[in-house]
Amino acid sequence: MTFEEIICANAKVKEGKLLGPSKKCADKPDNGITVVKPAAYHVIKDCATIANKYVTLYVFGTYANPFKELAGKFTDAIIKDFVKRAQNDISTFQLMRCIIDKGRHLVENTPTVATAYEAEEDNPYGDYDTDDSNTEIEVVVATTDDASILIKLFSK
Repeated sequence: MTFEEIICANAKVKEGKLLGPSKKCADKPDNGITVVKPAAYHVIKDCATIANKYVTLYVFGTYANPFKELAGKFTDAIIKDFVKRAQNDISTFQLMRCIIDKGRHLVENTPTVATAYEAEEDNPYGDYDTDDSNTEIEVVVATTDDASILIKLFSK
């Protein structure tokens, strides 16, 4: 199964079942129906193609706690394949960014920079003082690649 298929297969909403049928309809829009107007064929095909590309994004958004509900459902290989496909497909990339943005705070801290000043109330020069007594403290958190973030988000 693909990353998207796992998200849809574990969903509680009925739209999770649309991934397969939308693919089938995008490939053969006149399957099971008679198309009277030729333009309708292309409308059906395009609607099914868009549904297939974005139904997983919609379904992911319906999970109350997607990282808890989908924990342990993905192998490292499935996640790495998903990240690789996201490099060449805009809808897959958008889904990946949505998932990472939603869960990034769960796996890494935001780098912060703080400056500590030793203030002297009697200093007439205030912020213009060139004294080196001010110390800048930087806290840096190493950034990780997208696959590592996803693996951490969906691990048990």
